Amino acid sequence: MQLDLLARVRIHILCGRLSITVRPMHCFLLILTCAVALGLFLMPAFAQTSPEIERLAMRTAEKVVKARPQQVLVATTQNCLFDTQLCQVLDTSIRAEINKMNPDVRILNAADLIGLLSRYGLLPIDIYSPSALRVVARAAGANILVTENAYWETNGHSLTTLVFHTAQDKYLGDFTALIPRAPGSNRDDEPLFFKDPSTGVALIFGKSQLRPLHMFRFPKCQNCPQPQSRDLAALSVILIVTITDQGIPEDIGVIEAPSDAISRQVANIVRQWRFYPALDANGKPFAVREQIFVPWARN
Repeated sequence: MQLDLLARVRIHILCGRLSITVRPMHCFLLILTCAVALGLFLMPAFAQTSPEIERLAMRTAEKVVKARPQQVLVATTQNCLFDTQLCQVLDTSIRAEINKMNPDVRILNAADLIGLLSRYGLLPIDIYSPSALRVVARAAGANILVTENAYWETNGHSLTTLVFHTAQDKYLGDFTALIPRAPGSNRDDEPLFFKDPSTGVALIFGKSQLRPLHMFRFPKCQNCPQPQSRDLAALSVILIVTITDQGIPEDIGVIEAPSDAISRQVANIVRQWRFYPALDANGKPFAVREQIFVPWARN
């Protein structure tokens, strides 16, 4: 199912067809900024006063402030794309609670950090990836990263937050709240297909944590030789890669690696891999961003 928020479709048309002088990163920033603004404008009344969201925001902020951070990055992740209004209410509430508990904490916006992604070979669309957010949070000097997500449930939406300490590289806690669905809201749990008009790369994600994504075929390795034999002491190099509609790896971004030298070596190996590309419901191949774990044995 194509993401069908009318406002976002209009933004896609603006970036993809009309505004031919817009650079890819600026185009994606426009989508992100306008989606947030429209989310606030179209925000349903029930979400603005939801006690469940208020409690979730308070519990999350308490965990954040307890860690005594100087800077915090609060960001939505990809499942929030199916209900940007709901996630924006949560985002605003978390920021307000953190400021109330400790006004000295500086809260960063993900949209302001998109420019940092290119340092690591990442694309603007990767700003929705929790792994990529950890990378840019560290680069921006944020001590704490708060990610927000949403899932479709039969009786409402499940909103979740996860608090991650970037310096200690560990999770501090996660919190969940079930929010009743607003009357007249979209009630299907079909997966969503979000395409970045500036690059043509897609994200696929399920609205429900339980429903499998049978209508799509994800990329599969056709010829992917491992760099070294696996053993019990193996490390993982984590990459985010575009698998093109021809099954070719491109735009390789490094999320985690033992060293810069190993990350370059593994990236060069992955460039030689070949995949069966992702297919949509009609069997048509398309480019998609995928996170890849490559084992690397210690010598």
